[in-house]
Amino acid sequence: MLGSNRTPHAWKRRCTLAAFAVGLSACIDPNGKYEAFLDRAYVPAVVEMPDAGDSGCPPLGDMPLPDPSQLSGTYFYAVSLPPYADQPTIYLLEAEASRDSSNNYTIRMRNRPLEFSDRKTPTGEWSDWQTTTVSPQGCYELADQVNDTPGDANALGFDVTSVLTFAGNVGTAMYTDGPTSPVKFWCGTAIGKITAPIAQDVTGTFTATRIPDVNDPSTYPPAVINCAMDPAQEL
Repeated sequence: MLGSNRTPHAWKRRCTLAAFAVGLSACIDPNGKYEAFLDRAYVPAVVEMPDAGDSGCPPLGDMPLPDPSQLSGTYFYAVSLPPYADQPTIYLLEAEASRDSSNNYTIRMRNRPLEFSDRKTPTGEWSDWQTTTVSPQGCYELADQVNDTPGDANALGFDVTSVLTFAGNVGTAMYTDGPTSPVKFWCGTAIGKITAPIAQDVTGTFTATRIPDVNDPSTYPPAVINCAMDPAQEL
């Protein structure tokens, strides 16, 4: 869901520009999902983050900022947006964290969507790498990320273009076996606009759950949709 270098994914139900010109009814939509998409009200997803206070960043409390080596790895990245917030779009997320010579903590990330039908099969190409700086409180922001998500990777079933700002906090990350072990999970918000197939403001969430073995889909974790780790709707 980060900045993409892909051309829109071709698929059997995708509407052409000509179809839009003569009416959306010309598009093949055997499951009626497009009509449901237009009919459903957009309700902002519940964002359950710790109180951020005036700083805009939740406090660390007693949790230390994880070492970059603990954070680096591949994650099961679930982006939940209305009106299908309980049916997130899932990505593989590669994260590489480091500290520079001035001790600034940075993360660079890229992602690749997984098919909606099984949440395991990659579709499309990897996005471009995006780099962000992490604050001493563990917060980061990736602003105005343009995303082209293929229809076979989302609940709607149509190609979706969005412009989103992702704000996360790795300082409140969970650890697998203690404070020196790899980070297991972190989360945050995804706020911005869907620009196609229709224009709509959205407020949603994301979660990143570590994958034990990216080459073994049986190790992919269950999809969760927010910082409270509420489960996604089952397939």
